[in-house]
Amino acid sequence: MTLGSVRNTILCVGLSLAPAWAQTGRVETAKVRPAFAWPEAGQDARVGSSITKGQVEEFLTTAYAKLYASEAVKVQQFGFVRLWPGRATLVATIAGGRDMYFTLEAVDFDGSQSYVRFLPADPPYDLNAEVVDVDGDGVSEILTSKLAGGYQGASTKPVTWKRVLKARLDHSFEDVSIKNRAYYERRIIPELDITDSGLEERYTLGPDLDEAKAAVQLVRFKYRRMLYGEQNAGLETAQAWTVSPNSGIRRLAVEVLSDINTDAAREILTRVSYSNDRIVAGAAKRALEKPALK
Repeated sequence: MTLGSVRNTILCVGLSLAPAWAQTGRVETAKVRPAFAWPEAGQDARVGSSITKGQVEEFLTTAYAKLYASEAVKVQQFGFVRLWPGRATLVATIAGGRDMYFTLEAVDFDGSQSYVRFLPADPPYDLNAEVVDVDGDGVSEILTSKLAGGYQGASTKPVTWKRVLKARLDHSFEDVSIKNRAYYERRIIPELDITDSGLEERYTLGPDLDEAKAAVQLVRFKYRRMLYGEQNAGLETAQAWTVSPNSGIRRLAVEVLSDINTDAAREILTRVSYSNDRIVAGAAKRALEKPALK
């Protein structure tokens, strides 16, 4: 099976939370051997045509049973890629909760022990497009994908923001987004522009379109803070959003303010925490549990 044999095009139905064991980036180890021959170390991408999805699911199910007492695993896409010189890594999108959410998994195998890591991969997510050599050094990086505003049931807007993660010798991942600003400017931000320009075709004028446009703006603010060090990017806009008649936009305001997390942002969050909107107020209270940035 090739890496793109199953394309994950589900837009987001069901639960928003990954399973409890899927702690982002944490390295778990298990003495589990696959029933198939692991591809040769350093062999790149999209190899493993003789390995079936069923074999990968059996291997991962065995690993999860040892680590988490988890139920059977359902794989959407998989492939073996070169994330670090000298080793081939299994990457797979894993469906859970009746296909209602997805996580991205990266597994290394050293001949006796498996190293398991879970990363964000909100749908839609395609391994062919998101596991690529970002910096041109001959090994691939992983682009994670998170929905702006999170999962909101049928009202979820298909706007995501991305980070670039690079594998390390110890099997962990390093966030190298800030080192790849040119890649964001060349590929990721233009993709966001395309999403933005197509929203009017997807939504009629009204609350849904307003919220989708605000979600795009939220992502732009994230990139300004992440790539250019503009810590207060979005502060004034988020303050205005907190009194929007659109509850979805009020939720986005809390996300922006939580990311900024300075004293000024927390002052606004404190006011929002007394909102009559229980969902927004609860999100603000949770945001205030984080230590403030200065």
